[in-house]
Amino acid sequence: MKSYKIFTINPGSTSTKIALFNDDELIFSQNIMHSTEDLAIFSEINDQLDYRKEIILTILKEKGQTLEGTGAFVGRGRGFKTVKSGVLAVNELMLKDAFDGFAGQHSCNLAVQLANEFVREFGGVAYTVNPPVVDELQDLARATGLKNVYRKSSIHALNQKEVGIRYAHSQDKQYEDLNLVIAHLGGGISVTAHEKGRMVDSSDNINGDGPMSPNRSGSIPALSVLSLAFSGDYTQKELEKLLTREAGWMDHIGITDGIELADRIKQGDSYAKFVHDALVYQVAKNIGSYATVLKGDVEAIILTGGLAYDKSLVEQLKEMTGYIAPVISMPGEYEMEALAAGALRIFRGEEEAQEYTGEAVWQGFDFEEASLDGIN
Repeated sequence: MKSYKIFTINPGSTSTKIALFNDDELIFSQNIMHSTEDLAIFSEINDQLDYRKEIILTILKEKGQTLEGTGAFVGRGRGFKTVKSGVLAVNELMLKDAFDGFAGQHSCNLAVQLANEFVREFGGVAYTVNPPVVDELQDLARATGLKNVYRKSSIHALNQKEVGIRYAHSQDKQYEDLNLVIAHLGGGISVTAHEKGRMVDSSDNINGDGPMSPNRSGSIPALSVLSLAFSGDYTQKELEKLLTREAGWMDHIGITDGIELADRIKQGDSYAKFVHDALVYQVAKNIGSYATVLKGDVEAIILTGGLAYDKSLVEQLKEMTGYIAPVISMPGEYEMEALAAGALRIFRGEEEAQEYTGEAVWQGFDFEEASLDGIN
């Protein structure tokens, strides 16, 4: 069987993760850190494109690696309109939407742009796989108490899909045949109901929904947020920054690192223990909620992301939710592996790459013509 060289790219706000695979075998990986001083010279995220490209090529050269002969460059894309799950070929429309930051400006928007740059230089094809803008929500999951305000799909889709697939394979089953509740526990937290291969409902980890995380607020009573907004203490940008980057553990005790938090707890810091347990409590409530979405028919509850390394957190969640289904810990992230696996499925003919059309998956409700999913 022919083998394929695949290069994966995952830009973060202060880092760029890269990995080189031969089929599904990891050849080389590196988490390249970018100092605040290096990034400060760029006024816009898009201005970092050449800088990140050159530093990637420099690191590869230093490590004796080459991108010659690479069949696919796969970026963890973001910034464009919502899409169906799967592998998407990078095209000009996707590049434009990522550059413009249709779904918000974020360093991850550079992923597909970097993949495209490498294709221009080395050949091959550019893909993205299960980006955060994957939308598989059932219609009832979108509704709120305001008729013109709808819940959005903002999920750690790449890692959640991958751990779902890996768990299914470990049971000699297919992901598409299982009902799962998967909780990605990291700097952002998303808890999701997976119904036979579709993420039908989830907490929106970007827009202030679900549990608090180490640096995000999660759900807050609406009138409390309204009071903050009109207090005169914050501009809109300052309040957005507070809720999405400086809330959670950061606002309570000034840290986001789970290891440091555990050390404080060991030293007898009762408030650190309180905010740790508050996060666990909120995650457990969300797991119960999404098990209800699946009518209690849950094969397993899967905990993933960096916080799943916290044995105390895992044990607490098992105690609180284990009555629903077996609780499985799959700590860390499988994002680079998932990116490579997506390209490999295309090369092996197991899946067809989708075309990005620039049309959002969900166009709104049409009560006169459409029969809404979930309403019988």
